[in-house]
Amino acid sequence: MFLDIYSFTKESNNLSLDKVFAVLCTSGCTLRCTNCGKPEIQKFGNKNTDEKTIIDFIKKSKNKNICITGGDPLEQPDLIDFLMMLRMAGAYIRLDTVGTYPEKLKKIIDSGYVDYISMNIKTSRERYYQIIDKNINLSDIDKSIDIIKSSEIEYEFSTVVVKELHDEKVIADIGKWLDGAKRYYINQYNRNNKFTQYTMEELSKFYEILKPHIEQIGIRWFS
Repeated sequence: MFLDIYSFTKESNNLSLDKVFAVLCTSGCTLRCTNCGKPEIQKFGNKNTDEKTIIDFIKKSKNKNICITGGDPLEQPDLIDFLMMLRMAGAYIRLDTVGTYPEKLKKIIDSGYVDYISMNIKTSRERYYQIIDKNINLSDIDKSIDIIKSSEIEYEFSTVVVKELHDEKVIADIGKWLDGAKRYYINQYNRNNKFTQYTMEELSKFYEILKPHIEQIGIRWFS
């Protein structure tokens, strides 16, 4: 079993889920988004922690909550085996994804190894190729959205918004795309100085635009 693990943080409360999480960050993401907040992990081959260390930590820790993020963890070939081992160790697992591997996502959800899915929506469907540096099949994103929405698992969708890439029309189109979703978060943090943050007042307008389409909407600020 092999995971390309970039970092492992034993405790973080920066995920707005009313839980304290250990956070495992995998290396590797082929999307190469222009507003990526973690460009240092886009390349594979940055393994800094072994899987056994993480499994042993979960076994011994009173806090069994772990978030697996990236990059996109679904690009890791042995992810499902690792999830099974975490589940056997008693973990509550949140898994992040960008949605480009719908078949693998469905297999993971059906396995019952994961408790919560967070899918990052980069922008409106019409503008995806303005942000990502890869010719992906957008129907895979559609399939992942549908798989998550129709599942019994707890989930959220989210978008990291910046002024240069996300205007009111983009947000309105995202709302229509995700229509009927349970939960959507507008995420903002200043880790990429090329882009401009919105104010809370401006983000509140996005909230009103999304209300007809999403059951629960939140705004997160990251440092």
